[in-house]
Amino acid sequence: MAPHEPVLNTGIEALRAGRGDTDALVSAGVQCLIAGDARSAAAFARAANCVDAARIATARLLGHALVALGEYADAVEVLRASLVSDRQQAEEPALQSEPLNESHSRVALGRALCATSRTNDGIVEYERAAGLEPGSAWILARLGEGLALAKRYPQALDVLNRAIAIDPQCGPAYTTLGEALIEVGRPSAALKPLERALALDTGRGAPAVALGQAFVRMGRLAESLPWFNRAVEIEPTCADAFRHLGRTLAALRADKEALDCIRAARQLRGGDWPDTWMDEAGLLLRRGDFRAGWRAYEKREFAQRLATIVPPLWNGDDSVEGESLLLIAEQGLGDTFQFIRFAPRVVALGAKVTVEVQPPLRNLLKRCFAHTGVDIIARGDAQPAATRQNSLVGMPFALQADPSTYASEVPYVFADDSRTALWQERLDAHWRASKHAGTGTGTGTGTGTPRLRVGIVASGNPLFRNDADRSMPLAECAPLFAQHDIQWVVVQPELRERDRATLAVHPSVWWTGNALQDFDDTAGLLASLDLVISVDTGVAHLSGAMGRPVWVLLPYFGDWRWLHDRDDSPWYPSARLFRQPQPQDWRSVIAAVQTALDSMAKPDNTAVRSVPNGAAANAPT
Repeated sequence: MAPHEPVLNTGIEALRAGRGDTDALVSAGVQCLIAGDARSAAAFARAANCVDAARIATARLLGHALVALGEYADAVEVLRASLVSDRQQAEEPALQSEPLNESHSRVALGRALCATSRTNDGIVEYERAAGLEPGSAWILARLGEGLALAKRYPQALDVLNRAIAIDPQCGPAYTTLGEALIEVGRPSAALKPLERALALDTGRGAPAVALGQAFVRMGRLAESLPWFNRAVEIEPTCADAFRHLGRTLAALRADKEALDCIRAARQLRGGDWPDTWMDEAGLLLRRGDFRAGWRAYEKREFAQRLATIVPPLWNGDDSVEGESLLLIAEQGLGDTFQFIRFAPRVVALGAKVTVEVQPPLRNLLKRCFAHTGVDIIARGDAQPAATRQNSLVGMPFALQADPSTYASEVPYVFADDSRTALWQERLDAHWRASKHAGTGTGTGTGTGTPRLRVGIVASGNPLFRNDADRSMPLAECAPLFAQHDIQWVVVQPELRERDRATLAVHPSVWWTGNALQDFDDTAGLLASLDLVISVDTGVAHLSGAMGRPVWVLLPYFGDWRWLHDRDDSPWYPSARLFRQPQPQDWRSVIAAVQTALDSMAKPDNTAVRSVPNGAAANAPT
């Protein structure tokens, strides 16, 4: 007989007899919870609540059970109520020990809050629990998990190392430490703690899943597959294992198997997991199945949340004529540049359209779209009284846009003439100064100007989840900088420490630095260049939206918007794509770029580079 069975039998007898033995019911529920039977624990908690609704212990038991069952929203409500009660814990012996004591209940509440996208609130509860039990490695491990979820990685790493120092056998702390190291771009450093976690954190697939992710981040995709499979062996219902196995198979172009795994992961989570809908959408869009891809994309978390609030969502199912539509820039700067092209199409349907964009983009886009009837506001500005709303990236689905027309509006972003003239003067002055200083050995075109003026963007926002894949060290561009008849300009307001040494070796390369005051400045500089060579960043999208020649450098498994196996883009006619032939292989990409540059003639710079006041114009050739 299992140790908990006598208590469990007592609870069952109390239920059958209809006795008001609340203590027996709570004890039985706790034993079920400890044994992993959350459904029975919830049943005992509800039965005890019918007997005595004033008991805090029954509420906490139910809250813990709901967390274990994944019913997080209900768990938050129940646990919060149980933790603000005026009742003294001394009156209820069950509240003096695990798992119903205050510290464990606050951890359970923290888990539920984090699972419902209220991570900062969850961290507060973890911190309160840690304050009650400062020597608990288990609680610190949960706190570290919450901090990592909030991307507060330095704090998370510190807390997790403290947990391990307190208890070197705390498997969950090693698991979360490894996961955090992967997220900060140190996958090789994650291997040792994750191997330790695999030995300690038994019964869970999480350490093996994280080991697989570490190998993915190191570009060793094939080596990651056994770890995801190992996670499934350890924990057959590990949804994360199926999800990441599917994502990796997609990167290896095994689309059918990838889709099967992603859908299996979703089923294990009850049939609706927004992250897996994003995975499925990415897989479908990447292979050009736009119709099914956009449909799956509309099931992401942000779209589901929009559908539950006012004003009502407009997704193309009815007429928008006469409506006031608010479109929200949901994602990054590049996404805003990419999808704002659709806003004038909604105006053409008879709607009054306002687009809320990131503050750095407001002035540029307000000027460029003034003639289209689209109003631009910044996030944080007072919103107009809208009758309908949607995300900006939801417009291809709402409009049922034909992919062959995605680029019909290009160019739709334009530089200001005065900014362009200013940057042309700066470029000329810098070229003359570099020649005078002897930092270049070429002779240009013989007219005192470079053969080409080329912008370089080697890295984007370091906080971007997949930055380690999409960004590259500036040193990879060293073979390009040897072409001294080209004026090289690093178009980044910030420079990573690793890249400063590269500029010291190549003093003729101009880093614009804080000369780029805003995106109007960036647009003016791009309009003054012959070509932009960029990793997948907002600058690449801005160049494409302006119709400027842009070469986009892509990782082996690029973002869905660049599709598979093609060197052009349905979004930007002026873009040319250069892809890694193997993971992390930037050298081959740069070699291909170098060959292409060698055959590139000096453009005819009499072509229009910018358009006054954002008026419509043809894209430069």
